[in-house]
Amino acid sequence: MRDFNLTNGKVKIDGFTSNNTDAYIFSDDNGSLRFQADHNSEASDSRIRFQTDGTERVSIDSEVKVFNGN
Repeated sequence: MRDFNLTNGKVKIDGFTSNNTDAYIFSDDNGSLRFQADHNSEASDSRIRFQTDGTERVSIDSEVKVFNGN
């Protein structure tokens, strides 16, 4: 189940998995658009992933490594 909530000015996306990982999209005081994946470090190998046409094109991991494709 996917659940979208507006919490403290953030769009919260949760319910993707049973391990309670959360994701947020929001803007900060500097006018930047921010994406957060697994804010509380509840899962391993967390990434922000970008997909088009059903295929992962780019992902960024917690060590700021950028990956092309899977």
